[in-house]
Amino acid sequence: MVLSGNFCFRFGSHGRRHDEMGRYITPYSLGDVMPAPVQQIKERDELLRTTFYLPTKSALVGTNFAEEVILSINPFLLLSLRKLAKLRLTLSVGGKSIVSELQCTRVPLSNSDGLQRSIKKHNPGALFSLLPSECCCATLLQTHSNREKQADEFHIFSFTLPVPDDVAVEENDRTGVDSTTVRFAFPTVLDRTFPVFAGLPVYDVGLKFIVDADWVLVTSRESVHDNSFNRYIRSQLCGMLVSLMTTVPFIRKEFFRFLPMVRDQTPLWWRPFISETAQLVKKQLTDILKTHGIERQLLANPSVLELV
Repeated sequence: MVLSGNFCFRFGSHGRRHDEMGRYITPYSLGDVMPAPVQQIKERDELLRTTFYLPTKSALVGTNFAEEVILSINPFLLLSLRKLAKLRLTLSVGGKSIVSELQCTRVPLSNSDGLQRSIKKHNPGALFSLLPSECCCATLLQTHSNREKQADEFHIFSFTLPVPDDVAVEENDRTGVDSTTVRFAFPTVLDRTFPVFAGLPVYDVGLKFIVDADWVLVTSRESVHDNSFNRYIRSQLCGMLVSLMTTVPFIRKEFFRFLPMVRDQTPLWWRPFISETAQLVKKQLTDILKTHGIERQLLANPSVLELV
């Protein structure tokens, strides 16, 4: 059961079949029918927080299961949930409380307008365009009762992309959509891969940066659906990525580390994006290497030599 402000609801299948895989699990309101303890909490903490009441199997009592659930929450959620600056989770079990908090601080890029002009200059005729007002440097701070604070920094760039009528009509829930937004988040410390996002994380395809787009997902939400809408966004990703590699000094200097590579675990659906990006980088390699006198250093890198 979930209590949030003036709303109280629980989840159930409603007995409706959706397909051969099973039923939809959907929330439905409890209205005014709430247990007395819940009503007391509602009156005391009205509108202050969201509380989840989760039944626990007896075998899990006395284990670290609940804490592991909190720790499993993706800390990069706030990068895509732009209107949410702080997420605080308090877990109460057996009279003990465990607190986990995520906080995101955003600082607008001072040169975003100049960056927009530069991207237009390097990509004449491109369908996409940079959104200067949504480009920023973000610091993500994660604290947990039993762990040290962890801080991660990202450079975030947003693009707007027009959606052709014939692409949008194929998907019923995209009918009438004339544009979509794609966001890239590049970490300042390159020590891991990140999942692809559709507002929330979907799955890890081996990228060293975050791509957040309005993907149409499969029913399980575990991968991207293969359709014309998603393929259209995918076809534009390489242009957006390489435009940042040629114009943003931070990304340009480390482009060979951000460059997507095909690995054994790379899903087949994402391989065209990786190969098209490599081809486009080859065409613009001269422009990418012209930065701060690091051309000789980069050309000594095996990953760069493969593109020459």
